[in-house]
Amino acid sequence: MVYLPGFKSKKLHTIFSKLSNYQWKIYSSEIKENSTEANLHFAPISEDAFLKDLAQCAGVVTAAGFTTTSEVLYLKKPLLVIPLKNQIEQELNAFILKKMGVSVIKNLKVNNLSKLETWAETLEVLEVDFPDETQRLVDLLLIDFIRAKMKLNHLNEKKEFKLLSLTGILTTLKNI
Repeated sequence: MVYLPGFKSKKLHTIFSKLSNYQWKIYSSEIKENSTEANLHFAPISEDAFLKDLAQCAGVVTAAGFTTTSEVLYLKKPLLVIPLKNQIEQELNAFILKKMGVSVIKNLKVNNLSKLETWAETLEVLEVDFPDETQRLVDLLLIDFIRAKMKLNHLNEKKEFKLLSLTGILTTLKNI
């Protein structure tokens, strides 16, 4: 799957049509309706269709933005990124992703066709450990809530409170 809304559809057609051994679903902001030409399947940008295709695709070629790259890595899909020019956050993301082992090419030009083809042939998945931080986040939200509640309740008393443990937090919460 190709998700490069910052690129002209003509450019995407020129490059990916040369990789005719592969089927490419290409999302482009310039496309208004689905169309197919040889190995290229063009689609307008649609969140529902994109998410469905993302779940089913063999790999993703996209810019180096945070959201799509994170989703692809989380879903354990092969990823190739092309940072958008003059976008410092894209360059930084691409730098970090490359250090992690993600395939990165600097631009979408004919001289990078061999890199695209090598990526498509191998479709290597990068295993990223996404630790479950749910409990820690809930604890932090709870602490912030209690502190805000205590501050409102005791604003006129000018007391300082220090929450030392989760037990102390829960005890304080029961008393509020």
